[in-house]
Amino acid sequence: MCGFEGHYDVYRMEVGRALAALEGQTFHYIFADPPYNKNLVCHTLSCIFGYGLLDSDGLIIMEHCRQEPIADDPAYEVIREKTYGKETRVSFICRRFPIAVSCYLLVKLQTTLERFSTRLDDLIVELRKGYYTATVQP
Repeated sequence: MCGFEGHYDVYRMEVGRALAALEGQTFHYIFADPPYNKNLVCHTLSCIFGYGLLDSDGLIIMEHCRQEPIADDPAYEVIREKTYGKETRVSFICRRFPIAVSCYLLVKLQTTLERFSTRLDDLIVELRKGYYTATVQP
């Protein structure tokens, strides 16, 4: 998938169970595509941060329905969003840090976002093939 062959796992199960199974591990990139209009976007983010799955400078790439907003939370911030068609939004989410740290990490994440931008459309097609959460391991 997008040049990551052999570096990811796919979990085809309810998101809470899948993320609970990963507790104790951390990931630099987490790709998630919860089912549309089921109010699972914030639940998924809550599980990711609740189980401590995102590296301190990691990035969550969340595909979701554009009508399902991502709530403000002290644990994370949406640093970029892109809308596709009438229903799809892709949000890039990172940990919330003090301002000095945030500026450094945003520059670092911008480089990562640029690298992913050419692969994003292929990734969305892959994520739409099923109900799962995919994690990419460094």
